Amino acid sequence: MTALGWQVVHESDLAPFHAVTFVGQSNSGSAGMCAYGESNVAIYRGDKLEALIWAAFEEEIPIIMAVPIEDRLLRLYAADYVNYPVADLVFAENDTLVLRELPQTDRYCSGKVPLPVGWGKSLKAELSALNAAGWSARSAEKGKLAPVECSGSGAGYCVYMFDHEGAELKLTTYGGEAQANGPAIADYEVTCSPL
Repeated sequence: MTALGWQVVHESDLAPFHAVTFVGQSNSGSAGMCAYGESNVAIYRGDKLEALIWAAFEEEIPIIMAVPIEDRLLRLYAADYVNYPVADLVFAENDTLVLRELPQTDRYCSGKVPLPVGWGKSLKAELSALNAAGWSARSAEKGKLAPVECSGSGAGYCVYMFDHEGAELKLTTYGGEAQANGPAIADYEVTCSPL
């Protein structure tokens, strides 16, 4: 691919498939962030190309990675300096590939733990949905939700931790308190407790 001018930016596995994300353009931003263009996701089974995914050119959505969610799907992320999910690639029972819109609620830990999907929404707006789904914040200062760490530069990423009956939620925000509605949700990462 590199000989043809493409740059591989991400690879991941979800058996029996291997996903390779590659781009034709990249532009460096501040704090080590990049913006990409002409992006594609190639899905292989062994050496055979099974599917090629890209956004319609008029949409200009640069898909930059496909991340496995447990053992059931690949979540496709786009980026305009800040990463955000755009769709799910689901493997059906007969090993066919189905591209779907993002769900309203994700389910983790073998479907036992619900998580409302709120990418791009303000953390303040999503707190009630998280609480209603059984998630409790791990850290607070003076009665207010507090991050466990922040980047201090660039997009102003901060990490907040939540718990749900043994499951752990690492919630990443961007933008900081300077935004009108406070920080916005960039990503979720759920870790399930061992059986």
